[in-house]
Amino acid sequence: MQSNLTPLVSQLTLFSIKAAITFLLFIISASVLIPDFSALKHSIKKAAKDEKTRVTLMSFIQNPAALYRASEIDEKAGKFDNAVRDMQLAIGLLEMHNANQLVIKRYTTRLDYLNSLLKNTNEQSSSPESAAGTFNGQPVLRWKE
Repeated sequence: MQSNLTPLVSQLTLFSIKAAITFLLFIISASVLIPDFSALKHSIKKAAKDEKTRVTLMSFIQNPAALYRASEIDEKAGKFDNAVRDMQLAIGLLEMHNANQLVIKRYTTRLDYLNSLLKNTNEQSSSPESAAGTFNGQPVLRWKE
């Protein structure tokens, strides 16, 4: 009976060694192949700040009404440049699909309104009237959050 156990023990030992080596190789390859998530997160944030990347991603939206709504949300948040970009994309979609001219006119009217808001905010931020006061004859700007 002992002669039957010896080959079984040697086979079990050989299997255990192979399993341990395979497990070790799996752990090493997994640690090499799994990306560094902090670096990935940093590169995504960096790419999200790029205007060209944002426009490219926004081009996947094929619904002008969704872009119109997004521009309203951006307008409420005071992000007029984003609202203008959303409306430009929406008008481009409408023109691409030969939409009714009345609909395009409604979107164009909103775009003109947003452009005037953007122009006004740019003029206010560069003019000394936005100063909170003066110090030694120089305008002092308010802290913007």
